[in-house]
Amino acid sequence: MNDFFEETLLYLLKTFGLDAFLHIKDLFVFISAFLGGIIVQLFLIGWIWRNVRSDTTLKNIAVLRVPEEGKTIYYTNPHSALDIVHKTILILLLKLSKKKKITIADARKSKITIYILISLLLLVFLAGLFVATNHIDVLRWTEILKEIE
Repeated sequence: MNDFFEETLLYLLKTFGLDAFLHIKDLFVFISAFLGGIIVQLFLIGWIWRNVRSDTTLKNIAVLRVPEEGKTIYYTNPHSALDIVHKTILILLLKLSKKKKITIADARKSKITIYILISLLLLVFLAGLFVATNHIDVLRWTEILKEIE
């Protein structure tokens, strides 16, 4: 039934001279995926802002210190993979900045950075997925259009 619908749609598009729409369909899908990604990004930023502003998400971080003797970090209760990534970034911050301790403000900034990077990577992945899926559809529709001719 789907093939019949697609062939009918293609025939109608060709009849009314709208078959050029098929060639710019990639652009429409990319723009819609981009706008959808921006909306998702705004929701994610709002969620991140709400969670990072509340002190309950930072209960596990407290104050991280590097003792004088060694370079170990006291970090309480990593609950998830995100906390482990956060710990790794905080270790890099300590090594790069050569600080003796990281405050709550530093931890909050690094956590915001992690969330934004993860959401941007997700946005790029979803946009690429939409464009790739649509490109396959356009190739198939072009083959169907050639068969109709």
